[in-house]
Amino acid sequence: MFVPDLNRLHGALSRFQDVRICVIGDLMLDVFLWGRVRRISPEAPVPVVEIEGDSRVPGGSANVAHNASALGARVFIAGRVGNDPDGEELMKMLKEAGIDTAAVVVSEECPTTVKTRVIAHSQHVVRFDREVKRPLSGRELKHILSFLGDLKSFDAIVVSDYAKGVVIPELMKEIKQRATLSEVPIIVDPKVLNAPLFEGVTVITPNFAEALLMAGNHSEEDVISVGKELLRRYRCQYVLITRGSEGMSLFSEDGQILYLPAVARKVYDVTGAGDTVVATLAVGMCAGLSMAEAAYIANVAAGYVVGEPGTAVISLETLRSVLSGGRIT
Repeated sequence: MFVPDLNRLHGALSRFQDVRICVIGDLMLDVFLWGRVRRISPEAPVPVVEIEGDSRVPGGSANVAHNASALGARVFIAGRVGNDPDGEELMKMLKEAGIDTAAVVVSEECPTTVKTRVIAHSQHVVRFDREVKRPLSGRELKHILSFLGDLKSFDAIVVSDYAKGVVIPELMKEIKQRATLSEVPIIVDPKVLNAPLFEGVTVITPNFAEALLMAGNHSEEDVISVGKELLRRYRCQYVLITRGSEGMSLFSEDGQILYLPAVARKVYDVTGAGDTVVATLAVGMCAGLSMAEAAYIANVAAGYVVGEPGTAVISLETLRSVLSGGRIT
C-alpha cells in the first residue's frame, strides 16, 4: 500500500496558491430541491415531495473550476453558457469564487445547461435536465482558442467533458498541439462518446463503468486488465480509474500500478466527486507532487466531498485538516 510522506504533502499545499489552471468543458448550473415525503400521490403511485428549501451551485466543468479555486489555485475557465438568467447566475458565482471567466462564450442558440435534483430525506428522488447539445460554433471556438493562446500562461489544462458540445475534435486538436509545444500537461475527465479525442493526453480519469466502455471489446472486467488496455489504446502517461467504494487505481506507462482504498466512512452524495478528483489531481501535480502523491490527495478530497450533501467542494483548510488526521465522515 502506498504511504506518502505527509510533510511533502503539506509542503505542496503551501504552493497551491502559485498554481495556474485552465479548465475547459461543459459549464452547468446544479439546482437542488430539498424536501421530505409524507405521502404517496393519489394521482399516480409516486411520492409527494414537500419542498423545504433549495440551493444552486456551479456544476459540470464549473464545479471542477470551483474545486480548484477552493484549493487556492488561480483558475481560468473556458466554455459556454446561455444568454439567460441561469447563465448570468452561474457567471456571477464563478466570478465571486475568483475564477477568470474571460474565455466563457455566451450563446444565443443554447440555453445554460441546468441539472435539477429533487432530494428527500437525503435520497435522490428524481433528476431532470434542461440542455441543448450542440457543438461549438466557429465563433465560439475562435473565442476560446484566442484566449488560450500558446498555453504558456498555465501550469496545466483540465478538460472536463460532459459531452454537451464544448469538447469537439477541432478544440482538442489545437489544445494537444499547443500543449506539446509548451510542455503543458493535459488532465482529462472523459466521456466515452469523445474518448478518441483524448489519445496522447497526460492522464485520463474515467470511472470504472466509463473505463470498461472506453476499453472497447474488452473481454475482462478486471480493473488491472482494463487499466493496461486504456494505457495502450489512448497512449496516456497515466490512467486513474475511480471505483467508488473500491477506491482508485492508478496505472503508469512504465508499468507501475497503485491501488488507493476508499477513505470515506459514510457516503452521503456522490454528485461531483469526479470533479473533485480531477481538480485536486491537477493542482497537486502542478504543485510539485508525484502522480502517486497527487492521486493520494485526490482520493482523500473525494472521500470528504461524498460525505457532504449536494455538489460539494473541499477547501484548502479542510484538506490540510483531513491530511493531518481530521475525520472524514
